[in-house]
This record gives sequence, C-alpha cells and structure tokens, in this order.
Amino acid sequence: MIQVANLTKTYNQGAAAFPALNGVSFEITNENMVAFVGKSGSGKSTLLHIMGGLESITSGEVVVDDSPLKGLNQAQLADFRNKKIGFVFQSFFLEPSYSVYTNVEMPLIVGKADNETRKQRVLESLKLVGLETKAQNKASELSGGERQRVSIARAIINRPPYLFADEPCGNLDSENSAWVMRILKTLSLNNTKVLLVTHNMDDARIADRIITLKDGLVIADALT
Repeated sequence: MIQVANLTKTYNQGAAAFPALNGVSFEITNENMVAFVGKSGSGKSTLLHIMGGLESITSGEVVVDDSPLKGLNQAQLADFRNKKIGFVFQSFFLEPSYSVYTNVEMPLIVGKADNETRKQRVLESLKLVGLETKAQNKASELSGGERQRVSIARAIINRPPYLFADEPCGNLDSENSAWVMRILKTLSLNNTKVLLVTHNMDDARIADRIITLKDGLVIADALT
C-alpha cells in the first residue's frame, strides 16, 4: 500500500520558489497498475520520484507499506529503494560497453548475491522481456526498444514489489512502445505493482486507475 497525504514539494530557484506539488493526497491499495497523467510541469514525475525515495519531501507524508519516507537518511533511503522499488526511466541508463547480461546483473553484484543466484535471476529476467538470446550482446548494439526492455529486466532483478516507470515509452516508436507496455502489464498481473507516468492516454488506459495532475494538484482520479 502507498499512502500520500497533503504532499508538497517546492524547488528553490535563486530568490524564487517553484511549487511542484501543492497538497497531493491519495492511496494505492488493490490496483495492480496506476497511471499518472498530465501536461509537462504538472508534477507527475516529481510525485513518482518522491514516492520512490529519489527526492525529498517539503511537507506532508508518503508511507510505503507502513514505512514513512520523511526523515529517512540517505543510507535508509538507499536500502528502501533496493528492497522495494524498481525504476525504469525514459533514458535507459545502461552502460553501453557492457553486455546485456552484465547490465542486468549489476544490482545483484552491488547486493553481493552469489554467482548461481545472479545467473538464475538474470536469465529469468531476460526471458521475461524476450531478450534471453541477446545476453552477450553489448548494450550499444541494441535498438532503443531493446535497451528499454533491458532496463526493465534490470529493474525487476531484485524482485521488488513496486516498479516505477517514468515515461518508459517516451523515446520509442509505436511498435516498441507496445512491447514495453505489454511487459509492464504482465508484471502488474504477477505480483508487481506498476506505477506509470505517461503523456500517452492509450498507454494510461491499460492501467487499472488513472490519476490526473495539473499544476501540482490531483484534478481527477478514476478507475478504468
């Protein structure tokens, strides 16, 4: 469960202050996939990053599985992200000179998993995204759609209960976008809650619920 209560986020820009979120409140309980939509600058990516422990809270509260995020230090936030959240971004953030296998394996190396566990999980994750035959290719040899699928495989390697996807199809054509959305939907039906930020309403309609933001406020919240 994710609970967001009266959440605000203000960025200081020199002498000025820019309010990105203006008192956002909602709960995510039974929905397997939730989409956040709105124009650029509406606050949806900021909201996702705060819920994922990537950005600080100005005021209000975010609670993930009974654990409040406000007040956690950087080490505690890193532990929270490692155990709870997988992230997929518009930019793939892969190491181009590394193999697909090594890119996906990296979170397990950091977590000091043993070799057998790493091998099993990497192959499972690559099979789920349909790229098991390209495990030894360098990331630089892949198409954009394939790179995004690798980033999804990496995001789920630790088997997190939540996957946060911030404009995952923003750099992709329609065919590759469809691939990515099918994978996200499959994950959402198999014990991973998917939170999706998107400009694309066709993608958003795949979700169980759509939350619409404008000027840092929730202006609509409906089941699909």
